[in-house]
Amino acid sequence: MRYLPLLGLLPLYVWGQQRWIRCGTMQHDSLMRALYPDWPRLEEYEPLILEKVRQLKAQAQVARTIGGVYRIPVVVHVIHNGEAVGTGRNIPTQNILDQIAVLNEDFRRMAGTPGWSNDPRSADTQIEFVLAKRDPSGNPTTGIVRWNRNAYGWNAPPYTSAYMDGTIKPATIWDPDRYLNIWVADLSGGVLGYAQFPDASGLLGLPGDQGMGAPNCSQAANTDGVVILYSAFGSAAKSSTGLTAPYHLGRTTTHEVGHWLGLRHVWGDQQPNCADDFCDDTPMGDGPLYECAAGAPSCGATAAQPRMVENYMEYSDDACMNLFTQDQALRMRVVLEYCPRRRSLITSPALVPPTTTDASLIDLPLPQDLCPGTYTLTAVLRNTGTSTLTSIPVAYRLNSGPWQTQTWTGTLAGGATTTFGLSGIDLTTPGEYLLTACTNLASDPDRTEDTTTTRIVVHNGFYPLYETFEAGWEGRPIPPNLWRVVDPNNDCFTWRPAHCVGSGGQRTTALFVNC
Repeated sequence: MRYLPLLGLLPLYVWGQQRWIRCGTMQHDSLMRALYPDWPRLEEYEPLILEKVRQLKAQAQVARTIGGVYRIPVVVHVIHNGEAVGTGRNIPTQNILDQIAVLNEDFRRMAGTPGWSNDPRSADTQIEFVLAKRDPSGNPTTGIVRWNRNAYGWNAPPYTSAYMDGTIKPATIWDPDRYLNIWVADLSGGVLGYAQFPDASGLLGLPGDQGMGAPNCSQAANTDGVVILYSAFGSAAKSSTGLTAPYHLGRTTTHEVGHWLGLRHVWGDQQPNCADDFCDDTPMGDGPLYECAAGAPSCGATAAQPRMVENYMEYSDDACMNLFTQDQALRMRVVLEYCPRRRSLITSPALVPPTTTDASLIDLPLPQDLCPGTYTLTAVLRNTGTSTLTSIPVAYRLNSGPWQTQTWTGTLAGGATTTFGLSGIDLTTPGEYLLTACTNLASDPDRTEDTTTTRIVVHNGFYPLYETFEAGWEGRPIPPNLWRVVDPNNDCFTWRPAHCVGSGGQRTTALFVNC
């Protein structure tokens, strides 16, 4: 990663007149811990992961591979200041395509590309990155979203990490359980990029809950992802423009995605104390390496096994980087397999293109407390395909009862939503019900978002009124002044007062619906 505000504490690299902070991940992690003080220390969970790493190593020795290829859906958020597409902060689409290509070359150790290494410690991680093909609503997408900050009232760039995390990320993030979110923006202070570590992975050095088996990935979900300076996103070795050397070949993003998948800096981030990055095959060091100079051996490194300036988790120039080690690859795969907010990406539907005919039931906005009766309940339907729909069968049932089907008819364009009344729902018997409803298109190949459930309680007697009014009812007319009782059905259900004596001996007046 790449960052730089506290000059006395952070390593700088000066190129010309510009001071760059190669990575801001550790500083970002400190800010997150200030917001979430219950996060465990970075060094707490390594014992929980050692057995998983050992098992993967054993499998690799037997099968001569570390497993199948994992494909990660990516959405790139371009934050700009109103520039035309392809200008300044509103970077060209080609830069984004080039950056995705660099990620795959580097993570797959592709022969014939700058991501290839003949070092025997280098690894093909078998992790790939693909721009998303459907958005969170199921609509087609290029995986690229451009946000004009003027339209949303955001501050003018450049941005601090605090502003990115507090304002821009929560307003723009796509579901981090289904997408790797990458924000490309103008960052302040010379920061080239930063990432958010995975939490609850069980890896030492990463925030979590109580270890594997009881993870909690809810904290900071609306900031999860990677942030990259716009002039460091892409590759000048391909067709990208507007990049700044020596960080012009896309390795800032490779470095930060490594952090996002659980890797630490090679020197362990505790210079000059020769800290551990928890990977046995990376030489230890007493601090970061810059440019392309390996530097003198330190912390156990030898002339025969010198510092690893080529490692993507160093601070070297982009042109010098070309490897992840075998242990780094295993560590990233363990994160993908055991951290909930990473594991879910492996089976995300975001890489499945929307089909011609596809519908989903996205909501049942029903009252959860009802009086006994027969109801028409509303379902919200969305056309998540590309063709206009004229009918959508909706199946539903109460608890484990028999399925029943009603059919919506009309005209619904791709991406549009509509409401549909499920009529004749028998709730005449008091009790608790689970209503399950789903779209039932025979031609729908994707059933991942077709079903929705809701809980309903049918009350026998008084209907509970949940309200937050602070004014008391004592000594006031029923209904109070300026209130009006509306009974469009002209039935017997209406408000009536109920009087009781509170524990303090004072009379209390409340309102109930008389069922």
